[in-house]
Amino acid sequence: MMRQPDRAPRKARVDPPLLLALLLPVFAVAPLAYPGYFELRTGFLPVFALTDRLARLSDFAWTPEVGAAHSIFGGNGVLPYWLAAAPSALGAAPYAAIKWVMAGALLAASVGAFCWLRGRPSTPAPGGAPAQDAGGWPGLAGAAVYVLNPLTLGLVYREGAFAAVVLLGLLPWTLWAADRARGGRWRDAVFLALLVGTAVRTQATLGLAQAAILLAYILISGGPGRTNARALVGVGAGVALGALLWLPALVAKGMGAAQAPALLEWLALGLPWLALLAGWAAARLEGMLAPEEAGLRPALFGGLLALVLLVAYAESRPVELPAPIPSAPLAIFGENELALIDVKTEGTPGPDGRIAVEAVWQALRPLERDYTVFFHVVGPDGQRYGQQDGLLLDGETATSGWTPGRLVTDRREAVLATGAPSAGAYQYWLGVYDGATGTRLTTGADDKFVFSPLE
Repeated sequence: MMRQPDRAPRKARVDPPLLLALLLPVFAVAPLAYPGYFELRTGFLPVFALTDRLARLSDFAWTPEVGAAHSIFGGNGVLPYWLAAAPSALGAAPYAAIKWVMAGALLAASVGAFCWLRGRPSTPAPGGAPAQDAGGWPGLAGAAVYVLNPLTLGLVYREGAFAAVVLLGLLPWTLWAADRARGGRWRDAVFLALLVGTAVRTQATLGLAQAAILLAYILISGGPGRTNARALVGVGAGVALGALLWLPALVAKGMGAAQAPALLEWLALGLPWLALLAGWAAARLEGMLAPEEAGLRPALFGGLLALVLLVAYAESRPVELPAPIPSAPLAIFGENELALIDVKTEGTPGPDGRIAVEAVWQALRPLERDYTVFFHVVGPDGQRYGQQDGLLLDGETATSGWTPGRLVTDRREAVLATGAPSAGAYQYWLGVYDGATGTRLTTGADDKFVFSPLE
Protein backbone atom coordinates (compact mmCIF):
# COMPACT_ATOMS: atom_id res chain seq x y z
CA MET A 1 0.00 0.00 0.00
CA MET A 2 1.35 3.31 -1.01
CA ARG A 3 1.67 5.79 1.75
CA GLN A 4 -0.16 9.03 1.20
CA PRO A 5 2.05 12.07 1.47
CA ASP A 6 1.64 14.02 4.65
CA ARG A 7 -0.44 17.12 4.25
CA ALA A 8 0.83 20.34 5.65
CA PRO A 9 -1.39 21.61 8.44
CA ARG A 10 -3.68 24.40 7.32
CA LYS A 11 -2.96 27.69 8.93
CA ALA A 12 -5.85 29.79 10.15
CA ARG A 13 -5.96 32.91 8.02
CA VAL A 14 -6.71 36.13 9.80
CA ASP A 15 -8.98 38.39 7.81
CA PRO A 16 -7.93 41.94 8.82
CA PRO A 17 -11.11 43.67 7.56
CA LEU A 18 -13.36 41.22 9.43
CA LEU A 19 -11.25 41.61 12.56
CA LEU A 20 -11.56 45.37 12.32
CA ALA A 21 -15.32 45.06 11.76
CA LEU A 22 -15.46 43.26 15.10
CA LEU A 23 -13.35 45.97 16.73
CA LEU A 24 -15.08 48.98 15.18
CA PRO A 25 -17.96 49.04 17.69
CA VAL A 26 -15.45 49.52 20.51
CA PHE A 27 -15.39 53.22 19.66
CA ALA A 28 -19.20 53.35 19.62
CA VAL A 29 -19.81 51.34 22.79
CA ALA A 30 -17.00 52.77 24.94
CA PRO A 31 -19.32 55.23 26.76
CA LEU A 32 -21.65 52.31 27.56
CA ALA A 33 -18.89 50.96 29.80
CA TYR A 34 -19.19 54.01 32.07
CA PRO A 35 -20.94 53.39 35.40
CA GLY A 36 -24.42 54.80 35.68
CA TYR A 37 -26.74 55.85 32.88
CA PHE A 38 -27.20 58.79 30.52
CA GLU A 39 -29.48 61.79 30.16
CA LEU A 40 -31.60 60.63 27.21
CA ARG A 41 -34.81 61.88 25.63
CA THR A 42 -36.48 58.63 26.61
CA GLY A 43 -35.33 59.17 30.17
CA PHE A 44 -35.43 56.02 32.27
CA LEU A 45 -38.40 54.56 30.38
CA PRO A 46 -36.45 51.58 28.93
CA VAL A 47 -35.18 50.79 32.43
CA PHE A 48 -38.66 51.07 33.94
CA ALA A 49 -40.11 48.90 31.15
CA LEU A 50 -37.48 46.20 31.68
CA THR A 51 -38.21 46.12 35.43
CA ASP A 52 -41.90 45.70 34.63
CA ARG A 53 -41.10 42.97 32.04
CA LEU A 54 -39.05 41.00 34.58
CA ALA A 55 -41.91 41.17 37.05
CA ARG A 56 -44.41 39.87 34.46
CA LEU A 57 -42.51 37.25 32.48
CA SER A 58 -45.57 35.02 32.12
CA ASP A 59 -47.68 37.77 30.51
CA PHE A 60 -47.55 37.04 26.78
CA ALA A 61 -49.62 40.15 26.02
CA TRP A 62 -47.09 42.43 27.73
CA THR A 63 -46.08 45.69 26.07
CA PRO A 64 -44.03 48.57 27.54
CA GLU A 65 -46.59 50.70 29.38
CA VAL A 66 -44.68 52.28 32.29
CA GLY A 67 -44.75 55.96 31.39
CA ALA A 68 -45.91 55.17 27.86
CA ALA A 69 -49.26 54.34 26.28
CA HIS A 70 -49.84 50.92 24.74
CA SER A 71 -49.41 51.12 20.99
CA ILE A 72 -49.03 48.33 18.43
CA PHE A 73 -47.93 50.73 15.70
CA GLY A 74 -45.52 53.21 17.23
CA GLY A 75 -44.73 51.52 20.51
CA ASN A 76 -41.80 49.24 21.22
CA GLY A 77 -42.10 45.48 21.04
CA VAL A 78 -41.13 42.88 23.58
CA LEU A 79 -38.05 41.47 21.85
CA PRO A 80 -35.51 44.08 23.09
CA TYR A 81 -36.67 43.41 26.65
CA TRP A 82 -36.39 39.65 26.24
CA LEU A 83 -32.79 40.22 25.16
CA ALA A 84 -32.19 42.43 28.21
CA ALA A 85 -33.67 39.75 30.47
CA ALA A 86 -30.58 37.58 29.83
CA PRO A 87 -27.98 39.87 31.48
CA SER A 88 -30.57 40.65 34.16
CA ALA A 89 -30.78 36.93 34.95
CA LEU A 90 -27.01 36.97 35.42
CA GLY A 91 -27.31 39.69 38.04
CA ALA A 92 -26.99 42.89 35.99
CA ALA A 93 -29.05 45.86 37.13
CA PRO A 94 -31.85 46.82 34.70
CA TYR A 95 -30.02 49.93 33.46
CA ALA A 96 -26.83 47.88 32.91
CA ALA A 97 -28.80 45.22 31.02
CA ILE A 98 -30.18 47.89 28.69
CA LYS A 99 -26.63 49.08 27.97
CA TRP A 100 -25.44 45.51 27.35
CA VAL A 101 -28.14 44.97 24.73
CA MET A 102 -27.39 48.26 22.97
CA ALA A 103 -23.69 47.36 22.89
CA GLY A 104 -24.54 43.97 21.39
CA ALA A 105 -26.78 45.62 18.81
CA LEU A 106 -23.93 47.89 17.69
CA LEU A 107 -21.62 44.90 17.36
CA ALA A 108 -24.24 43.04 15.32
CA ALA A 109 -24.74 46.15 13.17
CA SER A 110 -21.04 46.42 12.36
CA VAL A 111 -20.50 42.75 11.50
CA GLY A 112 -23.82 42.54 9.65
CA ALA A 113 -23.06 45.56 7.49
CA PHE A 114 -19.60 44.18 6.74
CA CYS A 115 -20.94 40.74 5.75
CA TRP A 116 -23.65 42.24 3.55
CA LEU A 117 -21.35 44.68 1.76
CA ARG A 118 -18.34 42.40 1.48
CA GLY A 119 -19.68 40.24 -1.33
CA ARG A 120 -21.37 42.96 -3.34
CA PRO A 121 -19.79 43.81 -6.73
CA SER A 122 -19.20 47.52 -6.67
CA THR A 123 -15.84 48.17 -8.33
CA PRO A 124 -16.19 48.53 -12.12
CA ALA A 125 -13.30 46.89 -13.91
CA PRO A 126 -11.52 48.64 -16.79
CA GLY A 127 -12.63 48.07 -20.37
CA GLY A 128 -16.21 47.15 -19.55
CA ALA A 129 -15.26 43.90 -17.81
CA PRO A 130 -17.58 42.51 -15.13
CA ALA A 131 -17.54 44.38 -11.86
CA GLN A 132 -15.09 43.18 -9.25
CA ASP A 133 -16.01 42.08 -5.76
CA ALA A 134 -15.88 45.03 -3.37
CA GLY A 135 -13.78 42.93 -1.05
CA GLY A 136 -13.19 43.31 2.66
CA TRP A 137 -11.79 46.81 2.87
CA PRO A 138 -14.67 48.65 1.16
CA GLY A 139 -17.08 46.53 3.20
CA LEU A 140 -15.27 47.69 6.32
CA ALA A 141 -15.64 51.33 5.23
CA GLY A 142 -19.38 50.79 4.82
CA ALA A 143 -19.63 49.13 8.24
CA ALA A 144 -17.76 52.06 9.82
CA VAL A 145 -20.18 54.56 8.29
CA TYR A 146 -23.16 52.44 9.38
CA VAL A 147 -22.11 52.26 13.03
CA LEU A 148 -20.08 55.42 13.59
CA ASN A 149 -22.31 58.02 11.97
CA PRO A 150 -23.99 60.78 14.03
CA LEU A 151 -27.48 59.33 13.50
CA THR A 152 -26.64 55.90 14.92
CA LEU A 153 -24.76 57.37 17.87
CA GLY A 154 -27.51 59.94 18.39
CA LEU A 155 -30.12 57.18 18.64
CA VAL A 156 -28.00 55.56 21.34
CA TYR A 157 -26.66 58.52 23.32
CA ARG A 158 -29.19 61.32 22.75
CA GLU A 159 -32.50 59.60 22.10
CA GLY A 160 -32.00 56.35 24.00
CA ALA A 161 -34.27 54.73 21.38
CA PHE A 162 -33.88 51.20 22.70
CA ALA A 163 -35.98 49.34 20.11
CA ALA A 164 -34.59 51.39 17.21
CA VAL A 165 -31.01 50.55 18.25
CA VAL A 166 -31.85 46.83 18.35
CA LEU A 167 -33.46 47.20 14.92
CA LEU A 168 -30.25 48.80 13.61
CA GLY A 169 -28.46 45.60 14.55
CA LEU A 170 -30.98 43.56 12.55
CA LEU A 171 -31.28 45.62 9.35
CA PRO A 172 -28.02 44.66 7.58
CA TRP A 173 -28.56 41.01 8.46
CA THR A 174 -31.98 41.03 6.78
CA LEU A 175 -30.33 42.39 3.62
CA TRP A 176 -27.56 39.79 3.84
CA ALA A 177 -30.15 37.03 4.31
CA ALA A 178 -32.19 38.34 1.37
CA ASP A 179 -29.11 38.06 -0.87
CA ARG A 180 -28.51 34.50 0.31
CA ALA A 181 -32.15 33.48 -0.05
CA ARG A 182 -32.31 34.74 -3.61
CA GLY A 183 -31.53 31.63 -5.63
CA GLY A 184 -30.29 29.82 -2.54
CA ARG A 185 -31.77 27.09 -0.39
CA TRP A 186 -35.07 27.17 1.43
CA ARG A 187 -33.23 27.22 4.75
CA ASP A 188 -31.90 30.65 3.75
CA ALA A 189 -35.49 31.79 3.19
CA VAL A 190 -36.42 30.43 6.63
CA PHE A 191 -33.57 32.39 8.21
CA LEU A 192 -34.73 35.52 6.37
CA ALA A 193 -38.29 34.97 7.65
CA LEU A 194 -37.01 34.69 11.24
CA LEU A 195 -35.06 37.94 10.89
CA VAL A 196 -38.01 39.83 9.38
CA GLY A 197 -40.39 38.51 12.04
CA THR A 198 -37.93 39.50 14.72
CA ALA A 199 -37.70 43.02 13.28
CA VAL A 200 -41.50 43.37 13.19
CA ARG A 201 -41.72 42.24 16.83
CA THR A 202 -38.98 44.67 17.79
CA GLN A 203 -40.85 47.72 16.45
CA ALA A 204 -43.93 47.00 14.33
CA THR A 205 -44.04 50.16 12.22
CA LEU A 206 -40.34 50.27 11.39
CA GLY A 207 -40.19 46.50 10.95
CA LEU A 208 -43.00 46.55 8.40
CA ALA A 209 -41.39 49.49 6.60
CA GLN A 210 -38.14 47.53 6.42
CA ALA A 211 -40.04 44.54 5.01
CA ALA A 212 -41.42 46.77 2.25
CA ILE A 213 -37.90 48.05 1.52
CA LEU A 214 -36.66 44.44 1.37
CA LEU A 215 -39.32 43.54 -1.19
CA ALA A 216 -38.30 46.47 -3.37
CA TYR A 217 -34.62 45.58 -2.94
CA ILE A 218 -35.20 41.96 -3.97
CA LEU A 219 -37.25 42.89 -7.03
CA ILE A 220 -34.94 45.68 -8.21
CA SER A 221 -31.56 44.05 -7.62
CA GLY A 222 -32.54 40.44 -8.38
CA GLY A 223 -32.57 38.51 -11.61
CA PRO A 224 -35.42 36.46 -13.06
CA GLY A 225 -38.49 35.86 -10.94
CA ARG A 226 -37.56 32.25 -10.17
CA THR A 227 -34.36 33.30 -8.40
CA ASN A 228 -36.31 35.82 -6.32
CA ALA A 229 -39.06 33.44 -5.24
CA ARG A 230 -37.43 32.12 -2.06
CA ALA A 231 -36.45 35.61 -0.89
CA LEU A 232 -39.94 36.98 -1.52
CA VAL A 233 -41.53 34.06 0.32
CA GLY A 234 -39.10 34.61 3.20
CA VAL A 235 -40.11 38.26 3.57
CA GLY A 236 -43.82 37.43 3.39
CA ALA A 237 -43.47 34.63 5.94
CA GLY A 238 -41.50 36.96 8.21
CA VAL A 239 -44.27 39.58 8.17
CA ALA A 240 -46.81 36.85 9.00
CA LEU A 241 -44.60 35.60 11.84
CA GLY A 242 -44.24 39.11 13.26
CA ALA A 243 -48.01 39.64 13.12
CA LEU A 244 -48.53 36.30 14.88
CA LEU A 245 -46.14 37.31 17.66
CA TRP A 246 -48.05 40.58 18.14
CA LEU A 247 -51.41 38.74 18.25
CA PRO A 248 -51.65 38.18 22.07
CA ALA A 249 -51.15 41.90 22.76
CA LEU A 250 -53.58 42.83 19.97
CA VAL A 251 -56.31 40.53 21.32
CA ALA A 252 -55.81 41.57 24.94
CA LYS A 253 -55.34 45.32 24.49
CA GLY A 254 -56.31 46.28 20.97
CA MET A 255 -54.32 48.54 18.69
CA GLY A 256 -53.68 51.10 21.40
CA ALA A 257 -52.81 54.76 20.99
CA ALA A 258 -51.98 56.03 17.53
CA GLN A 259 -48.41 57.29 17.48
CA ALA A 260 -45.58 57.32 14.99
CA PRO A 261 -41.89 56.64 15.54
CA ALA A 262 -39.64 59.67 15.85
CA LEU A 263 -38.13 61.16 12.70
CA LEU A 264 -34.63 59.93 13.62
CA GLU A 265 -35.96 56.38 13.87
CA TRP A 266 -37.44 56.65 10.37
CA LEU A 267 -34.15 58.01 9.07
CA ALA A 268 -32.36 54.97 10.51
CA LEU A 269 -33.98 52.84 7.78
CA GLY A 270 -31.82 54.68 5.27
CA LEU A 271 -28.53 53.92 7.01
CA PRO A 272 -27.86 50.62 5.18
CA TRP A 273 -28.01 52.50 1.89
CA LEU A 274 -25.67 55.15 3.22
CA ALA A 275 -23.30 52.31 4.15
CA LEU A 276 -23.71 50.84 0.67
CA LEU A 277 -22.82 54.20 -0.87
CA ALA A 278 -19.77 54.49 1.39
CA GLY A 279 -18.65 50.99 0.42
CA TRP A 280 -19.07 51.80 -3.26
CA ALA A 281 -17.07 55.04 -2.91
CA ALA A 282 -14.33 53.22 -0.99
CA ALA A 283 -14.20 50.52 -3.66
CA ARG A 284 -13.81 53.14 -6.37
CA LEU A 285 -11.01 54.70 -4.38
CA GLU A 286 -9.40 51.30 -3.94
CA GLY A 287 -9.67 50.69 -7.68
CA MET A 288 -7.47 53.73 -8.31
CA LEU A 289 -4.53 51.96 -6.70
CA ALA A 290 -2.06 50.42 -9.11
CA PRO A 291 -1.29 46.69 -8.59
CA GLU A 292 2.11 47.51 -7.12
CA GLU A 293 0.39 49.81 -4.59
CA ALA A 294 -1.83 47.08 -3.11
CA GLY A 295 0.15 47.24 0.12
CA LEU A 296 -1.19 50.73 0.69
CA ARG A 297 -4.75 49.45 1.27
CA PRO A 298 -4.49 49.23 5.08
CA ALA A 299 -3.06 52.76 5.29
CA LEU A 300 -5.72 54.11 2.92
CA PHE A 301 -8.62 52.62 4.82
CA GLY A 302 -7.01 53.44 8.15
CA GLY A 303 -7.13 57.09 7.11
CA LEU A 304 -10.77 56.75 6.08
CA LEU A 305 -11.67 55.15 9.42
CA ALA A 306 -9.86 57.91 11.29
CA LEU A 307 -11.94 60.47 9.39
CA VAL A 308 -15.17 58.66 10.30
CA LEU A 309 -14.11 58.52 13.95
CA LEU A 310 -13.42 62.27 14.02
CA VAL A 311 -16.90 62.97 12.65
CA ALA A 312 -18.51 60.63 15.18
CA TYR A 313 -16.55 61.82 18.22
CA ALA A 314 -18.91 64.64 19.15
CA GLU A 315 -21.88 62.26 19.23
CA SER A 316 -20.22 59.73 21.51
CA ARG A 317 -19.98 62.00 24.55
CA PRO A 318 -23.29 61.54 26.39
CA VAL A 319 -24.31 63.38 29.54
CA GLU A 320 -23.64 60.89 32.31
CA LEU A 321 -25.90 60.25 35.28
CA PRO A 322 -24.16 58.56 38.21
CA ALA A 323 -25.45 55.37 39.79
CA PRO A 324 -27.65 54.35 41.50
CA ILE A 325 -30.26 54.50 38.76
CA PRO A 326 -33.88 53.82 39.80
CA SER A 327 -35.49 50.67 38.48
CA ALA A 328 -38.99 52.12 38.77
CA PRO A 329 -40.50 55.60 39.26
CA LEU A 330 -42.06 56.62 42.54
CA ALA A 331 -45.03 57.98 40.60
CA ILE A 332 -46.01 59.13 37.13
CA PHE A 333 -48.22 62.21 36.91
CA GLY A 334 -50.69 63.13 34.19
CA GLU A 335 -50.92 61.39 30.84
CA ASN A 336 -47.37 60.04 31.07
CA GLU A 337 -46.06 63.58 31.51
CA LEU A 338 -43.91 63.77 34.65
CA ALA A 339 -42.10 61.03 36.52
CA LEU A 340 -41.20 61.47 40.18
CA ILE A 341 -37.79 59.82 40.45
CA ASP A 342 -36.72 60.42 44.04
CA VAL A 343 -37.61 62.37 47.20
CA LYS A 344 -35.53 63.33 50.23
CA THR A 345 -36.76 65.14 53.31
CA GLU A 346 -35.18 67.22 56.06
CA GLY A 347 -36.53 68.16 59.46
CA THR A 348 -38.81 66.62 62.07
CA PRO A 349 -42.54 67.42 62.06
CA GLY A 350 -43.85 69.18 65.14
CA PRO A 351 -44.97 72.62 66.39
CA ASP A 352 -43.33 75.42 64.35
CA GLY A 353 -41.15 72.84 62.63
CA ARG A 354 -39.61 73.27 59.21
CA ILE A 355 -39.88 70.40 56.75
CA ALA A 356 -38.04 70.49 53.44
CA VAL A 357 -38.49 68.09 50.57
CA GLU A 358 -36.13 67.72 47.63
CA ALA A 359 -37.80 66.01 44.68
CA VAL A 360 -36.19 64.82 41.46
CA TRP A 361 -38.47 65.07 38.41
CA GLN A 362 -38.18 63.93 34.82
CA ALA A 363 -40.33 64.98 31.88
CA LEU A 364 -41.38 61.94 29.87
CA ARG A 365 -42.49 63.96 26.85
CA PRO A 366 -42.69 67.63 25.85
CA LEU A 367 -45.01 69.44 28.29
CA GLU A 368 -47.62 71.90 27.07
CA ARG A 369 -48.28 73.71 30.36
CA ASP A 370 -46.32 75.32 33.18
CA TYR A 371 -47.19 73.23 36.21
CA THR A 372 -47.22 74.09 39.90
CA VAL A 373 -46.10 71.68 42.60
CA PHE A 374 -47.64 71.43 46.08
CA PHE A 375 -46.13 70.01 49.24
CA HIS A 376 -48.45 69.36 52.19
CA VAL A 377 -47.62 68.17 55.69
CA VAL A 378 -50.59 66.27 57.11
CA GLY A 379 -50.81 65.39 60.81
CA PRO A 380 -51.93 62.12 62.40
CA ASP A 381 -55.44 63.60 62.76
CA GLY A 382 -55.72 64.17 59.00
CA GLN A 383 -55.37 67.95 59.28
CA ARG A 384 -52.94 69.95 57.15
CA TYR A 385 -50.40 71.81 59.32
CA GLY A 386 -48.05 73.15 56.67
CA GLN A 387 -47.76 73.57 52.94
CA GLN A 388 -45.93 75.27 50.13
CA ASP A 389 -47.10 75.67 46.55
CA GLY A 390 -45.11 77.13 43.70
CA LEU A 391 -43.91 76.72 40.16
CA LEU A 392 -41.33 74.00 39.71
CA LEU A 393 -37.86 75.51 40.15
CA ASP A 394 -39.71 78.66 41.30
CA GLY A 395 -40.51 79.38 37.66
CA GLU A 396 -36.83 79.71 36.74
CA THR A 397 -37.34 77.16 33.97
CA ALA A 398 -41.02 76.64 33.15
CA THR A 399 -42.05 73.02 32.66
CA SER A 400 -43.18 73.82 29.10
CA GLY A 401 -39.50 74.38 28.33
CA TRP A 402 -38.20 71.18 29.90
CA THR A 403 -36.32 68.76 27.66
CA PRO A 404 -37.68 65.19 27.93
CA GLY A 405 -35.33 62.98 29.90
CA ARG A 406 -33.61 65.79 31.77
CA LEU A 407 -33.47 65.37 35.56
CA VAL A 408 -34.69 68.42 37.48
CA THR A 409 -34.29 68.79 41.26
CA ASP A 410 -36.90 70.98 42.98
CA ARG A 411 -36.86 71.96 46.65
CA ARG A 412 -39.92 72.84 48.76
CA GLU A 413 -40.04 73.96 52.41
CA ALA A 414 -43.11 74.06 54.64
CA VAL A 415 -43.34 75.81 58.04
CA LEU A 416 -45.67 73.93 60.38
CA ALA A 417 -48.31 75.63 62.52
CA THR A 418 -47.73 76.26 66.23
CA GLY A 419 -50.55 73.88 67.09
CA ALA A 420 -49.14 70.98 65.09
CA PRO A 421 -48.98 67.68 67.04
CA SER A 422 -45.58 66.97 68.54
CA ALA A 423 -45.78 63.26 67.78
CA GLY A 424 -47.75 60.83 65.67
CA ALA A 425 -47.83 59.40 62.17
CA TYR A 426 -47.41 62.37 59.84
CA GLN A 427 -47.84 62.11 56.08
CA TYR A 428 -46.28 64.18 53.34
CA TRP A 429 -48.25 64.87 50.16
CA LEU A 430 -46.50 65.86 46.96
CA GLY A 431 -48.40 66.64 43.77
CA VAL A 432 -48.65 68.72 40.62
CA TYR A 433 -51.47 70.87 39.23
CA ASP A 434 -52.23 73.30 36.46
CA GLY A 435 -52.04 76.75 38.04
CA ALA A 436 -54.48 78.22 35.51
CA THR A 437 -57.30 75.77 36.26
CA GLY A 438 -56.33 74.22 39.58
CA THR A 439 -56.69 70.74 38.07
CA ARG A 440 -54.36 68.21 39.64
CA LEU A 441 -52.42 65.68 37.61
CA THR A 442 -53.33 62.19 38.70
CA THR A 443 -51.01 59.29 39.36
CA GLY A 444 -53.59 56.71 38.36
CA ALA A 445 -55.60 55.97 41.48
CA ASP A 446 -54.64 59.18 43.30
CA ASP A 447 -53.90 62.84 42.62
CA LYS A 448 -50.78 62.99 44.78
CA PHE A 449 -47.81 60.98 45.96
CA VAL A 450 -48.09 60.13 49.67
CA PHE A 451 -45.10 59.19 51.78
CA SER A 452 -44.06 59.33 55.42
CA PRO A 453 -41.17 61.04 57.22
CA LEU A 454 -39.51 57.66 57.68
CA GLU A 455 -39.23 57.19 53.92
